[in-house]
Amino acid sequence: MKDAIAFAFLGLGAGSFFALMATGLVVAYKGSGVINFAHGSVAMYAAFTFNYLRIDGRLRLPWVDILPTHQVNLPVQITISSGGKVNVWLAVLLALAMSALLGVGMHYLVFRPLRNAAPLGKVIGAIGVMLYLQGVALVNFGSENPQPKSILLPDTLFKNFLGFGKPMPGENLGLFIMAVLVGAVLWFNYKYTRFGLATRAAAGNEKGAVLLGYSPERLALFNWIIAAMTAGLAGVFVGSITGALTPTKFTTLIVPALGAALIGSLSSVPIAIAGGVGIGMIQTVTSTWMTGKSWFPDWLQSGATDAIPLVIIVLTLFLRGKSLPIRGNIEERRLPLSPYPKRIGWHVAILVPLGVVLAYGLPGDFVFAGLSGKWSFAFMTSLIAAMLMLSYVLLAGYVGQISMVQLSIAGVSAFFMARMSANGVPSPQDPFAVSGPGLPWPIGATLGIIVAIAVGVLLGIPALRIRGVQLAVVTIAAAVALQTLYFDNSKLTNLMAGSNAAVPPPTFFGVDVGSTGPRGLTDSPKFVTFCVIVLAAMCVIVSNLRRGSTGRRFLAVRANERAAASAGIDVARTKLLAFGIASGLAGVAGVMTAFQQQQISSSNWVYFAGLIALAFAYLGGITSVAGALIGGMLTGSGLISVFGSHQSSGLHTYTPLIGGVGMILTAIIHPSGQAMLFQPLLQYFGRWLKAARVPEWLVVARRLGPYVVLGLALGAIGINPWRTDEWSRPWMMLVGVLLVLFVRSIVVRIRSGGHEPSSDSPAEVSA
Repeated sequence: MKDAIAFAFLGLGAGSFFALMATGLVVAYKGSGVINFAHGSVAMYAAFTFNYLRIDGRLRLPWVDILPTHQVNLPVQITISSGGKVNVWLAVLLALAMSALLGVGMHYLVFRPLRNAAPLGKVIGAIGVMLYLQGVALVNFGSENPQPKSILLPDTLFKNFLGFGKPMPGENLGLFIMAVLVGAVLWFNYKYTRFGLATRAAAGNEKGAVLLGYSPERLALFNWIIAAMTAGLAGVFVGSITGALTPTKFTTLIVPALGAALIGSLSSVPIAIAGGVGIGMIQTVTSTWMTGKSWFPDWLQSGATDAIPLVIIVLTLFLRGKSLPIRGNIEERRLPLSPYPKRIGWHVAILVPLGVVLAYGLPGDFVFAGLSGKWSFAFMTSLIAAMLMLSYVLLAGYVGQISMVQLSIAGVSAFFMARMSANGVPSPQDPFAVSGPGLPWPIGATLGIIVAIAVGVLLGIPALRIRGVQLAVVTIAAAVALQTLYFDNSKLTNLMAGSNAAVPPPTFFGVDVGSTGPRGLTDSPKFVTFCVIVLAAMCVIVSNLRRGSTGRRFLAVRANERAAASAGIDVARTKLLAFGIASGLAGVAGVMTAFQQQQISSSNWVYFAGLIALAFAYLGGITSVAGALIGGMLTGSGLISVFGSHQSSGLHTYTPLIGGVGMILTAIIHPSGQAMLFQPLLQYFGRWLKAARVPEWLVVARRLGPYVVLGLALGAIGINPWRTDEWSRPWMMLVGVLLVLFVRSIVVRIRSGGHEPSSDSPAEVSA
């Protein structure tokens, strides 16, 4: 027990980081009612700012130069010291000032416009901020990963600390003292100062605070500044504890901080401080002392540390979820309406053959950003991403349950299928033999999907007591825990030395339909056709669910759980059914991803990628099947992303930044997503297409002919003279026509005031 206590004290450093981050989360929630998932990115940018001030004396501002000229440039950095290093304490002050600037920007540009948005909209706004800051850090600081140095007590070591026989780095103790002091100052501020009392009053009743002469918006601004500076303190001072800096730094470490903030009920700073320190100490004891004991299960050693925040979060929310504070007098908008699917058969009859044509007709190789690839790989990536996003549509769009663990559930399905397909025989792709029953791929895939459903239903149990952003916190913690508890656990996966799990290709009656084609890996029209058929079947299933009685129960639960229960709907059963079906859809996406990549590893299923997948689903349209298809096209390495990189070699550098801005703007301006922008136009076009005869087609040809000619001409000259590789003239001509007609349709819609074109102008609709 003496050793356990000694190891616990060694966790004071990490615990102090969790405590400071939890304090910032509590402050942000007090001031605005937002659980800020971008809090870790603020700490990351402050840490980069501090370290590069110490390296080259320059202060990088949190934006990039978007002006296209070399004569007029947007300032992106300020030279503080031309001789190099900046004084350490001046660098600390500048990093905190940068954090304050980020807090002001988050308030005015993101969360103030999203003040009355649906909970999912605020989550997407936070993810957008996170991606934006990571993108800016990648552009401004490059790919180098500096190693932060200790600041408070760099050369101090307490031997035999408190008589427990273990040395204690002075930096750990200094960080603990700093965390306690910061917590004490903030506690006093919110307990006794006029500003703190006004913040608490506005959190309870904003209208009452206004009547007392306080501005909730101004209070929120100051609290965002305080929260951001607290994150900056954590990033600057605790960098030596957490290791080398990367743009994704602190993204995963936000989960223990969320657990500590929830222990404090998102309102108590002292309890959040104690919770953060306690989590850090428990994790250290678990990863050092407990895992070395003979009684500790071998299979639990890999993920025990990351499972601790999950257990704490689930227990806290499940036991106290209904008593957590809810910000008063904020009238939240509901999720966008879920459109009723129509003419499903027509869509399948048109889109499936079109997908098959693209599978066999897309041009071959391309090169972007110095990397070679294939258009068919981009197409199949978009198709599989759309499968995953259908699970978000059903769970978040139809039932209103914010889940960020769907990608991890897909990973569970893929890994389990790979294990069931293994036969213990080494191969060139898998030199380390993985034991398994060697089942045929249909049985292995089915078992993987069943396991994914079981995991999804298990993770859906907390949704019986909690909902909204609180459920999102649970699913984030679950995704992080699954990463180390299963994907990185050699005891469960039987993968040794970091090897990948080999997946045999699917076959039908002896015909190989795997992703390996005649021109190499991931270039198989047969597999793309397979993906098209599977996606079409999934779209039909989700559409029919929306049209039937199950869909009506889903939407009733989304709208008002109490009203649904009073109408005779079993809310608990409906939620678990939704989690099960959505997990099955995610499981199918995981199986198809495994078939595509042929070798899978834990890096394919990191929780951060799951956040991005949810954001792209929201960007496409979280409440409709069409939104999932558009989200799949928008996803990274999908068709649209690859086309942009194909046209501009430097675009990939700005992809996270552009994606973050796009998510923020979508959440603020058009929360229905991109699908709803064009759905009325496409629906009217579908009705016109069914009724059109020769005279109508002649009218279309007369009105659109010049634009088709213009598009063909642009395609013939390559559209973009700065394209990065060889190009296929017929395909570029087709793209030119589509782009011209797309721009024309937007112009027509703007000129008509955004209204649906009249029935006497089919040519306008067909544009």
